[in-house]
Amino acid sequence: MKKNLLKMSTLVVLMTFVMSFANAQTKTPSCLSANGSSITQTTPSYVPDFSGKAVILAESFDGTTFPPTGWTSAAGSGTYNWVRLTASIHPSGIAPHSGAAMISYPSWSAGTGKWAVLTTPVVNLTGNTGAFNVTMWMHHDQGYTNLDVVDIYVDTTASLTGATLIGTVYRPNGTTGWEEHTFTIPAAFNTATNYFMFKATSAYGNDIYVDDISITSPEAHDFGVLAVTPPFVLSGSSVIPTVSIKNFGTTNEATWSVTLSDGGSYTSTKANLSTIDSGATLVVPMDNWTPADGAYTLTATTTLTGDANPANDTMIVNCFVGSYNGNTFTGNTTGLTYNTIDLSNGTTTPVGTIGSSPFPMCEEFDGTYIYRIYNNLTIGIVAPDGSYSPLGTMTGVSGTPTGMAFSWESGNPVMYVVVLSDANLPQLCTLNMSTLALTLVGTGTEGIIIGMDMADDGFLYGPSINPDNLYKIDPATGATTSMGAIGIDISYGQDVTFNHEDGLLYSITCDDVANFGTYSLTAGTFTTIQSIGTDQHATLVYTGLGDVGINEINKQSNLIKVYPNPASSIVSIVADDYLTIQTMKVLSITGQVIEEMPINNYIAKINVSNYEAGVYFVQVKTEKGLFTKKITVTK
Repeated sequence: MKKNLLKMSTLVVLMTFVMSFANAQTKTPSCLSANGSSITQTTPSYVPDFSGKAVILAESFDGTTFPPTGWTSAAGSGTYNWVRLTASIHPSGIAPHSGAAMISYPSWSAGTGKWAVLTTPVVNLTGNTGAFNVTMWMHHDQGYTNLDVVDIYVDTTASLTGATLIGTVYRPNGTTGWEEHTFTIPAAFNTATNYFMFKATSAYGNDIYVDDISITSPEAHDFGVLAVTPPFVLSGSSVIPTVSIKNFGTTNEATWSVTLSDGGSYTSTKANLSTIDSGATLVVPMDNWTPADGAYTLTATTTLTGDANPANDTMIVNCFVGSYNGNTFTGNTTGLTYNTIDLSNGTTTPVGTIGSSPFPMCEEFDGTYIYRIYNNLTIGIVAPDGSYSPLGTMTGVSGTPTGMAFSWESGNPVMYVVVLSDANLPQLCTLNMSTLALTLVGTGTEGIIIGMDMADDGFLYGPSINPDNLYKIDPATGATTSMGAIGIDISYGQDVTFNHEDGLLYSITCDDVANFGTYSLTAGTFTTIQSIGTDQHATLVYTGLGDVGINEINKQSNLIKVYPNPASSIVSIVADDYLTIQTMKVLSITGQVIEEMPINNYIAKINVSNYEAGVYFVQVKTEKGLFTKKITVTK
């Protein structure tokens, strides 16, 4: 497809082409067994145990008839459907979770966005008060980061139209092997006629494998692990890992424990921190962990007397410890490699892999982590080896996200995201990094912005694929102003990154040839440093220290002094020139409020001894305005 055709089309057509272009490439798995072709797993010894439960439905798919009696299966998009298998295909070597067979949706073969739905027979939940659960086992692998997914719906009719989504499970989730997923059925479904629908959607990754679907009442005693953090730790850092646990049982539990191990010298156990009511969850902070660089396997296990369901007691996740080292990273979505790039000559060096579906739209560094946004509005953290850990889905503004930029200029940590509307107009938004909620700042009147970053002048800049101009975006209003024509044709997904040390906006443009170079912020023109082939590079991010946000903070007035800095215990904040500190707020690097308090004095003190090591920002309000200071906490 040529660029002039894209200019007459919409971004939807652009993204469709990008997806089909990526899907046409040869698949290169990111993790293989020693023989380079499969993941080997021994046959599990799982036997379903429903003792103490009211079993409404239980299906292991061991019978040779598929769909089983009363079940239905239909391809909703495309020709691929759910199938029954006795052994896996992509990847090979996976045995059913139990018994002779399992079910699979062939995401490996189905195109991106293709889906099929498997529907249960009618299920009678008369008298349900919210106590019933639906459970399935899914096999997870990390062969591709493409987010193949199963969504679980319930409704009083056997149709997805108007159905209630009660659970979502992605094939790649940071673990490898069979994992149990249990979701509470809403109490509203207390009728005699209910259907549960398992919708598999392909992202063109590995096949989806599911087994042992059941609908039951919960056990009297049942604890399980929901999540383990962190997925990534910076070199030399000390962190407090967390384990999220849930009481799936009907009994409030006061006596319990959870243990976390890294497979080496670190083991931490916490017990009886509080009573966890039936159905409640608790995020448990574990002991401080100071790992050396490398790849770790974190194993979390709960212990509860009388736990009737040991299958959900343990979760194993991968964690990478390393440093970005001030490098610039780029995601090659043609070759499916994640690379460092030399800003002086455009030379790339592979460090990991990247998927192409969902399509990675952009990346940004906030001083601690690289964040990546996909075309489906999902966002996560990228480690220096390219591994990706999803955080969730952005909400609040609809459209296709195409760029993100981080800034501290306003006195608050701000992550900006540009989202193209259905009319292909750039909607500038702020992103709450805690809730992932997008808030619209304003909409520009022109420019299909395809990447964005903030420069030292406090404005956002991004190229447009129609027209081929560089635009300046006002962070206060979202208004777009053309700085001039780029001078070359650009197409498809691409990114930009600003290096405050040399004041240049870098990009790897994409059309018939990939050109690495810089944009002029005053004239808009693109200057090629090096042509680097024909591969598409969808993401580009600079991680040098002293990024634009920190640079802006250092330009603020010295009326507020902080000492000692770095600190490990007490930090003093002192206002000069007879100013009064009215209020004080401590923010994490991601914008989360750690502490907030009234002061009404010229001096304030913070005890940081319980803080995790890292960078924080102290925001003080005085009669002369708002001031933000950076502090570094050491251990």
